[in-house]
Amino acid sequence: MRFHNGCREGHTEISFVASGTNLQLVFNATQNPYLHDKECDFDKEHGKVYIKSYFIMNGVCVRFRGWLDLERLDGSGCLEFDERRAMHEDQILREQIERYNLRLREFEDSKRAYRDSRPEVDMEAVRRGVPSGGIGVGASMWRR
Repeated sequence: MRFHNGCREGHTEISFVASGTNLQLVFNATQNPYLHDKECDFDKEHGKVYIKSYFIMNGVCVRFRGWLDLERLDGSGCLEFDERRAMHEDQILREQIERYNLRLREFEDSKRAYRDSRPEVDMEAVRRGVPSGGIGVGASMWRR
């Protein structure tokens, strides 16, 4: 009964005994008769529930597709590569990398602009350790 209620709520846990893989599946459990592609279908075959769930496993977009017997709580299922969602995730990653590179270029440009705006004399004084008119703690500050 717990498994049955979990499926109706849109979640369940399954195990692939042969490989020792445990999955917590989350899916759309709405029982809308107008949806032709249900993710949780109790009506397809008596005594069984057919489940589809989409997730990312080890960085790969996959789809679980299978059925489970409601009395024995066993069944059959497989994981398939989900190309459509993988392309979507790849696009998100590319946009994120592009934003990161843009911020990095902006930072380098502002750093370069700051460096170029300072007079060369002050930079040379800083390199030699000679106090200039800038703010900071120098040797001359501690003399009385």
